[in-house]
Amino acid sequence: MLPPNVRECLGREHLCFFVHEAVEKLDLKEFESRYSEEGHPAYHPALLLKVWLYAYMLGVTSSRRLEQRIREDLAFRYLQGEGSRTIGR
Repeated sequence: MLPPNVRECLGREHLCFFVHEAVEKLDLKEFESRYSEEGHPAYHPALLLKVWLYAYMLGVTSSRRLEQRIREDLAFRYLQGEGSRTIGR
């Protein structure tokens, strides 16, 4: 669960908000069109791009470390929560 106002908690100029806004401006339709309808719903490409861009900016390159940061770090939780859409469902 996120606090009532993440921007106040992290600060309005936090890097995660820049990443979120930058990725939201991108046209990701080409990525979305390549997703299959089979199996479980896929994570939205915006969610994945936000989390990985932010992680690389912080020097987090391990998927296990990234998973841990998503569980423990408010900025990562914000990014994965803001993009928690799925494809095709």
